[in-house]
Formats: sequence, structure tokens, C-alpha cells
Amino acid sequence: MASDEMPRGWAPYRVVARDYLHVSEDILLGAIKAGKLRAYEKPMTRERRKQGAREYRQIWVNIADVDEYIRAEWEPYPIR
Repeated sequence: MASDEMPRGWAPYRVVARDYLHVSEDILLGAIKAGKLRAYEKPMTRERRKQGAREYRQIWVNIADVDEYIRAEWEPYPIR
């Protein structure tokens, strides 16, 4: 998915890292763990519990928050 195709709103941080920013998932996960990027855990649905789905955490971020994090934390490109 190209960055211009990324829907606005919410997405799993892994998808945002890979498809929107084209960076390692570890970059966003590190920002989340450091408290620099807000993230939210998606609750497991009853249907997935009934099906015996593995317990794993789905961490979602808001694209606007990701954009804000980049502006605040990444180095701007120097204009010469």
C-alpha cells in the first residue's frame, strides 16, 4: 500500500510503520514504549475468543498522532 493510499484515522502500528512511513516497526514501537507516541490496545473480540485465537496484543495508533510525533521527534532536513 502506498503512503497516499493509507486511510486516515486508525491503524495497527506495524502497518503504519511498514506502509505509511516505510520504516522498521521497532522505530514506532520504541516511540510508543518511550511515551513519545500515543497508542491504544485494541480489545479482543468475543468472536476471536470463541475461535480460540492466540492471545496477542494489537496496538493501534492514530495517523494524526504519528504525524505529530514525526514533527516533534525527527530531525528536520536542513535547508542549505
